[in-house]
Amino acid sequence: MKIYAALAQAFLDEEVDTIFSLMGDANMYWMTSLLDSGKVTNVHVRHENSAVAMADGYARSTGKVGVATMTSGPGLTQAATAIIGAKRYGVPMVLFAGDTIPGDATALQYIDHHAFAKMCDVHCEPVLTPGRALDAVQTAFHRARSLREPVILSVPMTMRHAELPFEYEYVPSSLLVAREGKTVPSNQSLDDAAGLIASSRRPVIIVGQGALAGETLRAVEELGDRIGALYATSLLAKGALADSPWSLGVAGTFSLPETEHVLRESDLVIGVGASLNKYTRQEGYLFPNARTIQIVDRPAAAMAHSLPVTCYLQGDATLTVQALAALLAEGDYENDGGRKAFKPREYDPFENNDLGTVGPEEEAMDPRDLVAAVEAAIPDGAIVVAGAGHFWSFTNKGLTGRGGRRFLCSLGFGSIGQTLPIAIGAAVGNPDLPVVMIDGDTGVLVHLLELDGAVRHRLKLLSIVMDDDAMGAELHKLRMHGETPDAALIPTPDLAKITEGLGGSGAVVRSADELAKELASYDWNTVHLIDAKMSQSIVDVTSVQANEIKRG
Repeated sequence: MKIYAALAQAFLDEEVDTIFSLMGDANMYWMTSLLDSGKVTNVHVRHENSAVAMADGYARSTGKVGVATMTSGPGLTQAATAIIGAKRYGVPMVLFAGDTIPGDATALQYIDHHAFAKMCDVHCEPVLTPGRALDAVQTAFHRARSLREPVILSVPMTMRHAELPFEYEYVPSSLLVAREGKTVPSNQSLDDAAGLIASSRRPVIIVGQGALAGETLRAVEELGDRIGALYATSLLAKGALADSPWSLGVAGTFSLPETEHVLRESDLVIGVGASLNKYTRQEGYLFPNARTIQIVDRPAAAMAHSLPVTCYLQGDATLTVQALAALLAEGDYENDGGRKAFKPREYDPFENNDLGTVGPEEEAMDPRDLVAAVEAAIPDGAIVVAGAGHFWSFTNKGLTGRGGRRFLCSLGFGSIGQTLPIAIGAAVGNPDLPVVMIDGDTGVLVHLLELDGAVRHRLKLLSIVMDDDAMGAELHKLRMHGETPDAALIPTPDLAKITEGLGGSGAVVRSADELAKELASYDWNTVHLIDAKMSQSIVDVTSVQANEIKRG
């Protein structure tokens, strides 16, 4: 059995059914063998970064290990931005990266894969000999699953036609992960946390992306009911528990005023599957008087840009929350916490903000009206993938998770251009659900050609471009500091026509009424892009001033 065929079979045994690929000389035999099985969907991409970003969206929206593949050298280096973003978001992923002949530094596409992986803060698992090839695949998938991070499986071209030196036999890493079991904190740690809860009067539970499983959220609600907690989320868990009457929305930079008030008055914050980092805690200013309990399953999650916590519990989120609730029940503890005084209400996310008005010469809409129209149109259960830029304060504040909507962020490495491929990956992994991608004009143009693949795979994907014909964040920062903003003004081409040229459909809208009509006519079953012209006169201080203030 050829090594490339054995490697392909090992991926099948790891239950891989979807890959995101750009074929090259160093991965083509493995790809061909894998696809000849007839068991794998292959999403061809036009850039290697897109392959990894799509695998990111696929993994985060399905809970599976994402798989991307590229050829040697530049094939791998072009994926660096998406790899680093996936690492920082804790995305389980295996990248099959072809490599040049080991030791041949004169090869045109040579690069040290280990050095590259170290730069990206990920692990490189090499296939060094035919006899260790299957072990390398197992190690890569085990590491991706157990540590929830991308792993580069580096396969040199010398392995392409080598023979497996024994009969094929493979133990999937999923069996190893299952054997490891789930852990709960020590009794002493649970007692300490229960003591903090029993002495609190206004507790808030912040749900992070490590607590988005249905059983975990149910456990959180059971604990919340017992201790009278209100619920907030990190930005990465936006939308969780949004239908609860006790939901406060996002905690952190994009908190609503009501949420900020409640958190500042809270005396205990329990983070479940959340790093409680400086963004969620607004550099420590959001709940300065509260003691904190942090529940995470691995130390790395606790250390991510974090501030000190009062009580740290390392263990499985579901089991740990259930153990806390059981311990409190044994002591007959029950409290209405801050719920008695909390009065939920419909809240205008932009009230009390003087953001400006649309200029009389502008044929464009107010981004607040744009977001309101989108909020009204998004179906229940949809997956919303939102990008970053000046517009993101409008989307992060104005869109809700009501009706079971799920949100994915694309800002793991702070880069534009990742939102569309992440959304495509989510759409591939959830073919029966509508997926909404929201990004700025500059960001969406980075990988707009990937709509070609979305059309080929007949995805349900609506792309909404908040188009201000500019580098919006930079435009407003330059103006704020009295600098000439001309360099930030970049006219946008007709995105609707480009989408039509790629086989989808598109429209350009310049008013909230036009947008509402376009959304109403969309059938939520095709690839469609709405180029929504947005005013350059409306400025949200959250996105423009927040970093300036933090940097002094």
